[in-house]
Amino acid sequence: MLKQIQKTILEILEKELVTVLAFLIVATGIFFVRAQSDIAVHLTVYPPGGSITVTSPNGGETWTINTSATITWTTLGPIDDVKIELQRTSGGSWETIVASTTNDGSYSWPVTTPATSQALIKISKVGDDTVNDTSGAVFTIESSGGGGRGHNPPAINPIIDTVVPRVFSNVMAVNMKITGVYFEGVTNVWLGNHLLQPDYVWPEETSVTVPANFPIGEYALCIQNLSGGQSCYSLPIIVNEDKYKALIVEQSVSDLVLLPNEQVEAWIVLRNNSSYVWAGTGNNQFRLGVVGDQPSVLYDLKTWIAPNRAARLKENKVDYGESGTLKFYIKAPGKIGEYDEFFAPVIENTAWLTAPEIKWHVKVVPAVEKIVSPPVGEKEMYSATWLRQSPYPTLGPGEEATLWVDFRNTGNTPWLNDGDYSVRLGTARPSDRTSDFRNGDWISNNRPAQVQNNGVSLLAADGVVQPGEIGRFTFTIVANSNKAGKYREYFRPVVEYKTWMEDWGVYWDITIKGKIGKTTIEPPTTGGITQPQEPKTASPYQQTKKPRLSLINLLNNFLQRIKLSFSKF
Repeated sequence: MLKQIQKTILEILEKELVTVLAFLIVATGIFFVRAQSDIAVHLTVYPPGGSITVTSPNGGETWTINTSATITWTTLGPIDDVKIELQRTSGGSWETIVASTTNDGSYSWPVTTPATSQALIKISKVGDDTVNDTSGAVFTIESSGGGGRGHNPPAINPIIDTVVPRVFSNVMAVNMKITGVYFEGVTNVWLGNHLLQPDYVWPEETSVTVPANFPIGEYALCIQNLSGGQSCYSLPIIVNEDKYKALIVEQSVSDLVLLPNEQVEAWIVLRNNSSYVWAGTGNNQFRLGVVGDQPSVLYDLKTWIAPNRAARLKENKVDYGESGTLKFYIKAPGKIGEYDEFFAPVIENTAWLTAPEIKWHVKVVPAVEKIVSPPVGEKEMYSATWLRQSPYPTLGPGEEATLWVDFRNTGNTPWLNDGDYSVRLGTARPSDRTSDFRNGDWISNNRPAQVQNNGVSLLAADGVVQPGEIGRFTFTIVANSNKAGKYREYFRPVVEYKTWMEDWGVYWDITIKGKIGKTTIEPPTTGGITQPQEPKTASPYQQTKKPRLSLINLLNNFLQRIKLSFSKF
């Protein structure tokens, strides 16, 4: 052994002159230090390629098939990766466990068949198999029924599909249902590092109870079955302090323009994001209440539950993650003005829920406004002020919807719906374009409707909208295209052969989706959407013209195409 070490040192010294010099310097230093003190110096010498020592299994161990065993080793010198092999019979062939694994000192191996009492492990350096070591003595690999230690069935990992609820409060204990597959024999459930015991176990479902006052935070949910298989849910479980929480899914038009004492249907859809089941019946009904529990200025005696309760839940019950609907009627006050009313969901006899702001704004306008007559001989003036319009429609290919828009005559000249100077609704932006949503009832491809007195005016006269009165344009659109998407259609009132009136930016966003069919969507009698932008200056009416090509537009188009082409690289 001594001769081998001496030979190795000589080989090193021959290859590295620098090493020789360093060795001499260190040796000289050691000599002088030892001359003055009692310091012990230990010099470790290993072969140039390094060395490996197997530490487990190193003889006498018993490992069980279908369990996980850890192979360990130590190394000296420059070894990055190692190869691990197994021999089952004395002098037999070596089977590869892993061709290359990082030299970190351990490797987890799922013990495989066949059983043997003559097993050996060999670990060698990847790229130089002369650097290796073998177990000091044989060890045993036995079957799970062989009477040895750790006899477990093959591990099958469970798979988690859903966890409900995933977000909940810690104010009260919460029953959490977990669904998936391979749940047979689920023994443990972890929420973070908190161990929970299952309430029950079915092949594809289990349940645990998260206790009240569980620490607030986000947690990984993991489960383990009897086979030892483990799995964790892909989404975090969120525990918060507020168990009464609702989220707004959808709300009817919240900005309304109404006449005195006029009614309009309103509704809101809320999602249950709490750990409390919402009920539509019983003593703990889920309702829409007025903030502050005060009587509402929008109260409707015929349809509300009470002056401070607008509606009850339409559904019998709404669980976590599900959505519930509340419908009611808003009645405009009899006095002209603007009104705001705030609402919040409430579980009667229990608690008010936390939710984003729920608000309706109502502007009450007179049916007729007094218009100051122009001085004698003054030129006639046409002017329109937008009031409200029907909601945006959603259609399937071939389906129809009826739309309407109300304008007040704020000029000094009556609006007629017949004759050479009749008032109509025209396509806009650009003016007089042909609409893709026209149907056979339109006056023309660019004129969907003529004005009608909406019937609420005290001065109503057939076919005439006097100054101060409200005129309504009603027309039907049809989804002529099968291409799904959202389309925007602009319109503007026009006096034929005289002038366009103000452009209020009136439009409908039309969503096309669904299957081919034909249904008619009737508009509400009242209600509106957020007011469009301020009007532009009126311009004279012109007959339909094709848009002119602009050199600037052509250049812009060309540059956009070049930019798009380069973006693909």
